Amino acid sequence: MEKLTMSEIQKESLKVLLKIDEICEKEGLVYYLAYGTLIGAVRHHGYIPWDDDVDIWMPRKDYEAFKKYFLEHEEELKPFKYCCRENTKNYEYYIPRISNMDFAYHTTKKGKKPFDIGVFVDIYPLDGEGNDRSWESVFNKIISINRNYSMYLSGKSSSQWYKTLGKFPKHVMLKVKKGKDYPQHVNQEVDAVLKQYSKDTDTYIGCPAWTEEFTQYRREWFGKPVKIEFAGHMLNAPEHYHELLTTEYGDYMQLPPEEQRVSTHDYYITRRKK
Repeated sequence: MEKLTMSEIQKESLKVLLKIDEICEKEGLVYYLAYGTLIGAVRHHGYIPWDDDVDIWMPRKDYEAFKKYFLEHEEELKPFKYCCRENTKNYEYYIPRISNMDFAYHTTKKGKKPFDIGVFVDIYPLDGEGNDRSWESVFNKIISINRNYSMYLSGKSSSQWYKTLGKFPKHVMLKVKKGKDYPQHVNQEVDAVLKQYSKDTDTYIGCPAWTEEFTQYRREWFGKPVKIEFAGHMLNAPEHYHELLTTEYGDYMQLPPEEQRVSTHDYYITRRKK
């Protein structure tokens, strides 16, 4: 199987992003370019030249509506698929990936079990993160849930787990009790924490269900989406993207040293046989 080049992945990932944009425009849903994709739009008017990831943020309400729409229109949206813990065996992450299943994803990371997705776009749901740094205690609850599931998937020995995590017996019982529904249980745990502690009126928001580093953004930085050029298309960016990017990256307009301008992916993509 021939691996796709970076430029080929960029081209195909853009198609996934444009499908998401089309659905959001049609359904009146909000999304924003995020992380390196947003840097690419601001600094390069497209992809960062040595990167092919596409990341977007969605406010929780829009994210839930988007998920519902995608799953209800699953057949007509093929080859695009909403990939998540619930429907993709060994998929590790809380956040979903919208994948073009005409392609196949192959992990190269040691200890990772393969999961069946394609060329993808990551969607990061935005949730309230309180009014001060004390919300970090809630964030740590979510980290613990996600780490437990990662360890469960990793196939580590029980002796290692007992040393690092006292909850291993609970996960054994859950595996027996829940069977293949175990991934739904994990997501429900995260959702229950967010439902209890995350408020629409919180001063700060972020994506606590993803990262392992607690970062808070001011809610007003997102605001009403503004259009920004990305690879020849006008797509959505946060209203105050400068403040967001500065908080996350510092001087984001400064290129990294040349030796760091390389892809750090732990996977490759191939085209599926018809």
